[in-house]
Amino acid sequence: MCHETPSWTQTLPNVLLGIRSAWKEDLKATAAEMVYGQTLRLPGEFLSATLPVGNMLTSTEFVNGLRQHISRLRPQKQRRHGEKGTFVFKDLNTTQQVFVRRGGSKEMLQPPYDGPYPVVRRSEKTFVILINGGNVTVTIDRLKPTYVAVDETIPCDPAVINKDPIPSEVSPDYKQRVTRYGRHVHFPDRLQINCV
Repeated sequence: MCHETPSWTQTLPNVLLGIRSAWKEDLKATAAEMVYGQTLRLPGEFLSATLPVGNMLTSTEFVNGLRQHISRLRPQKQRRHGEKGTFVFKDLNTTQQVFVRRGGSKEMLQPPYDGPYPVVRRSEKTFVILINGGNVTVTIDRLKPTYVAVDETIPCDPAVINKDPIPSEVSPDYKQRVTRYGRHVHFPDRLQINCV
């Protein structure tokens, strides 16, 4: 507004060039010297000692021009490049129990999930689960399905468990191990697999 052009976008490069070439007394250098290692070439309008008197705007003209410029500004439509959706487990719709992620900060060695809790009702975005005897509505963003291992039956008959008897004698193929430096390796008797 205080320059010859009506648009501030046309004078912005000159303003930024002036800021970058301004002497910083505390640094004893300009910003351009610190970044590029040398001074920038400046146009002649930065070196004039006096300002032209005829081109000065009064404060009311400046405020009116600023108001007009701001009134013409309109918000731009937001572009959402790569906006990621929330990850939802596939098995969440079929599981009978779920884990619930804790909110807020955690203490040391505190698990990130509580549960498992039984599912009472499901909807598209929320689940109603039974926590401490009460129904609580939780969003699916905080839920994780529970996977329960099926217990296999273990036979109680000792004959079925021990199919291979332990040999009572030392195997004839047992060799004493020798290192590459010629030392004999001796293991304690309790660690000997081939001998009893």
